[in-house]
Amino acid sequence: MSRFAALTVFLLGASLAPTRPYAAQTSCGTLSVSREQMRAVVLQARDALVEFERQEHGGNTGTETEIHQLVLWLLLYGEQRDLIPVRQAFLRDYPAPMRDALEPASTLQDFASRARRIENETNDYLHDDDLNFMISEEIARGMLDDASRWAAEIRSPVQRMRSLNTIAILQHENHQDAASMATVDAAIQAGFDTRDSGPEVIIRSAQGILSGLAASFHSAGFDEAARRVLERERCEVESVSQAREFTWEGLASGAVQAADLPLDEEALAKAGDFMNRASLEEGVKQLRALQTNPQEGVRIALTVADPSARAKTLCALAERQASAGDRQGAAATLQQALAAANEMDQFRVDTMVDVAWTQIHTGDLEGAEKTLKWALEANEDGQWIGDKDRGWIGIAEALAFLGQFERARRVAGEIDDHSDKAEALNAIAYRQTSAGCARDAIAWASRLEQPEERKGAFFGIATAMFESLGSGPIK
Repeated sequence: MSRFAALTVFLLGASLAPTRPYAAQTSCGTLSVSREQMRAVVLQARDALVEFERQEHGGNTGTETEIHQLVLWLLLYGEQRDLIPVRQAFLRDYPAPMRDALEPASTLQDFASRARRIENETNDYLHDDDLNFMISEEIARGMLDDASRWAAEIRSPVQRMRSLNTIAILQHENHQDAASMATVDAAIQAGFDTRDSGPEVIIRSAQGILSGLAASFHSAGFDEAARRVLERERCEVESVSQAREFTWEGLASGAVQAADLPLDEEALAKAGDFMNRASLEEGVKQLRALQTNPQEGVRIALTVADPSARAKTLCALAERQASAGDRQGAAATLQQALAAANEMDQFRVDTMVDVAWTQIHTGDLEGAEKTLKWALEANEDGQWIGDKDRGWIGIAEALAFLGQFERARRVAGEIDDHSDKAEALNAIAYRQTSAGCARDAIAWASRLEQPEERKGAFFGIATAMFESLGSGPIK
């Protein structure tokens, strides 16, 4: 996982999951980026974001994540004077990144000094916002141990758990085994602390939050951490004092999310009857399909009732078949996945695009082309407006990945909503830049008249450049 992906998750407060599948398929050459080039692109992104803010008169403008990311980029690659227009536009509504822009840091001592200032903040939300932004800078600079130290000081248990979750995964990927497991334990404790955090857990119980933590670790390939979380949950389930809050039913749900089949089967056996049992049993069926041999797995997957879940399972099995050298079997399995997609009304095109990505990843580019052609036709006929825009976005990014940049932009042109179109252009620009075609992406992005769309494109270009520059700690 790139540090940018981790930072995006960090700033969003979302679950850790990859958002950009696969490396570039088509290349114009090697993406080589200097700090000066990165700064020039970030300034374009800044100007578009500020123009959009002025156009909307302080209304529903750029997301907080974009503003945080922009300030972080400027702190890393820009000059102090580059931040002046950002402070003028966003100081009132987004004080945390603006304060940090006035207090740049690059050493452990700098960050310790900033942390001491943050600790004096009495408003818990502002304290955590400031601290999270500071930690994001440390992550960008490769200071993971110090980031873990300060993440433990976040006051909101939910925010503390999310931050520690991100850092633990990065430590694991950097082979910092002892440090990563210590951070995992701190994240688990934060999850338990949500029991006393009031409004933060109205929607999800502490067990639900911890199950989400286990799923996040599993999605990142950190299964040792996922098992550690589920084992702590199991201890709570077996504890008489916690029997009401932690249940076998909840543990079964968490085990499905973290793909722990033995624990899931045991939890379901002990849970008895409950409202959501049929759904969890379908999840067990999917796990069984994925954890047996591909031929038997396909047979089981075809019995999954929900077509979306069936298609997802079949795509995962096709990847296994292709990895084992059975490309013919993989192609046949993906045809079954397409058949499942065609059973769907809503989200049909999204599922077809997922099949196309799997075909790309398994080397069936001709099959992916055909699937995207069918997806285009299906999206033309779609009745769900929101689904149509999501469909155009997904199709455009897949086409850009295949190197069909002009065609991808024509697909994005089908989108009427400026926000959705900006998302599509962001994906296209990212893919084009990642393929080494940054100059072409900058050329068309500069010609975009609508500031929200121009912002989306330049953030995509900057993201790809940041990932290229971010192969090692930033000095």
